[in-house]
Amino acid sequence: MDIPGDVVELGSLTGMTAAVIQRTLEDFGSDKKLYLYDSFDGLPPLFSDQDGDCPLKPNNFKASPDHTVQRFDSLSLRQPIIVSGWFCDTLPDQLPGQICFAHVDGDLYQSVKESLEAIYPRLSPEAVVLVDDYAATDLCGLISQAYNDNPYSRNLGRRFSPSNWLPGVRIACEEFLEDKLEEMTVIIAGDERHGFFRKVRKR
Repeated sequence: MDIPGDVVELGSLTGMTAAVIQRTLEDFGSDKKLYLYDSFDGLPPLFSDQDGDCPLKPNNFKASPDHTVQRFDSLSLRQPIIVSGWFCDTLPDQLPGQICFAHVDGDLYQSVKESLEAIYPRLSPEAVVLVDDYAATDLCGLISQAYNDNPYSRNLGRRFSPSNWLPGVRIACEEFLEDKLEEMTVIIAGDERHGFFRKVRKR
């Protein structure tokens, strides 16, 4: 909470994750603002070749900002700042000046690339960027194998198989960070997989 800046979520849908973020801020007594960015028209109409055989379709994940407002009201949470529109139109000039934490959930190569390009210059030193659906295939395979082969697992009978069903996410991250000091760290949570990096403090 000592890192300067506000919190942003890029791809918020109905505000479920945003509500968790806001609850965490309030539990820690933080007055940081939470900014939510989403087209609210679903996914963009054009996918990139880097998205491979992505099973998603344009307009998937369409929602109304009202869903988020109602969710926050029902949980007695402070309302976030909601910015509607495509990332290419909103992020260049509607982000907060400093960012301490960012949740990137764009699903597609172009959306994730646009998100990283926009937020990176505004990240405070040691700010954290969490990227949803980041799958480093080799590492995910090793982790799932280790879990599945563990005879002491409490989930005997269930096998985890984190897959790379949104390959554009990983490709966008790797391309963006190629010439940066930061590196992605993989997070496995059951069948879900994510990645994060922390903005390097320049010496």
